[in-house]
Amino acid sequence: MNDQKILHVVVFSAGKCPNCHHYNEQLIHDYGKGTLREVEAQMDQTSHSIRPIPCRNCGDSFSPEHLVYRDQIRKAEIVRVKVPYGNEIDPETAQAMKEGHDQRHDIFRKQEKAFWEAFCNFALSHWPKILHELRREEIEAGLRGLGLPLPEKKSETHLRREVTRKVTSDEDKALFWKAANEAFIYDHILDLGPLAWVPVQDVAWYGAERVRFVLLHFPLSEALEPLRTEYIGRIVKKEKGDNAFLFRRISQLTDELSRLRRKNTDFFHQIERLKREVAARDQKIHELHAALREARENVPTGERHPDDIRKIRELKSFIGELLDEIRRLSALLPPEEPAKEDEPEPTQPVEEPAAEPVSLDILSGKTIGVIGGIKSQRVKKEGVRILTHHGDKLDPAFYQTLEQADVVVVIPRLVSHAAMWEAKAHAIAEDKPVLFERAININRLLASVAQLLREEPPTPS
Repeated sequence: MNDQKILHVVVFSAGKCPNCHHYNEQLIHDYGKGTLREVEAQMDQTSHSIRPIPCRNCGDSFSPEHLVYRDQIRKAEIVRVKVPYGNEIDPETAQAMKEGHDQRHDIFRKQEKAFWEAFCNFALSHWPKILHELRREEIEAGLRGLGLPLPEKKSETHLRREVTRKVTSDEDKALFWKAANEAFIYDHILDLGPLAWVPVQDVAWYGAERVRFVLLHFPLSEALEPLRTEYIGRIVKKEKGDNAFLFRRISQLTDELSRLRRKNTDFFHQIERLKREVAARDQKIHELHAALREARENVPTGERHPDDIRKIRELKSFIGELLDEIRRLSALLPPEEPAKEDEPEPTQPVEEPAAEPVSLDILSGKTIGVIGGIKSQRVKKEGVRILTHHGDKLDPAFYQTLEQADVVVVIPRLVSHAAMWEAKAHAIAEDKPVLFERAININRLLASVAQLLREEPPTPS
């Protein structure tokens, strides 16, 4: 691409909505108009944050799959880069790599003479073969560097013959080689910097021998050496000599790294889909529970209509199927991180302000099952049997507490998501009153349960 050509580069995040499969794009950066070098200089100092894309079709939000770079003047796509979810670099490493990238000119200047001597010696030892990697403009630059006249309207093959005939001494070959490769080294390799190298494309444009030497010997910051190793693994697939096994192993490890990165990205999108499915099923269960509560409130005293009984049974069956599906999807999600040691959950009831005296006569003879935040115990208070379970795991004691309870009380902030839904599902399936309460003071819990039962419509026999 012509370095002086004016571009107008803009960056979009893009992807298909997993809900309706509609393709969406969102503008995230505009580099403005400028030459290729000016735009590249801006890119060195710019990072793009990855934000969810709102779908224009269904309104849902999702994580983008690609970053798309476009030239607005020519309405052409420059490059499309897949977002590597699950392969993020920690901030300290990223900062060190960025600093090494920014210091590349100073690092190269200190070793510039040694690099060119090694590069020229490499070319001399591979002269007939490596000469064929030079393009016409590079050969002409090399001849101009020696002060030799340029043939008019000659092919690359004829130019190479001219070089073979006229450039014979090692000194002239070294001068020719350096002049021919100045654009490759200074304008491409050094200006772009290692973070922007694309070795596979460079091999196709500059030749395998030259690119291989640069990757092995170009002066880099220590923080960028792992990136050099990865680049080597991408292009050095076959090698002869004492280091053949080492290069083969690097290539294998690089291929494995690429495979794992693709797998991590696929896992990220799979987890997002599973979370979406779980959320949709949670919403359905919530709606069904609301519908059941409304149905119970609207049922007149006396026996229920047979059609209502049939519908309730169908709803309960559907809820059971949804819960089975949620358990299956939850097992596929990564385990939740354990609570931090410096923020322990309360394991004993905390004294809270006493509630106003409320008659608990309606609770006489009933068993109240409390799930969440209270150490498992069995107590009796004012003729009421109270069973408690911490709600930290779904063990036999958890299910036994639910089975024996006439009323289920759940403290959502102190139980796991799974325990909350299991308790809620049990209460719905067994037609038991269920109360979601923030307080863990026993007196306040009993007062809330008594109030719930007074408001609860009678269950017909």
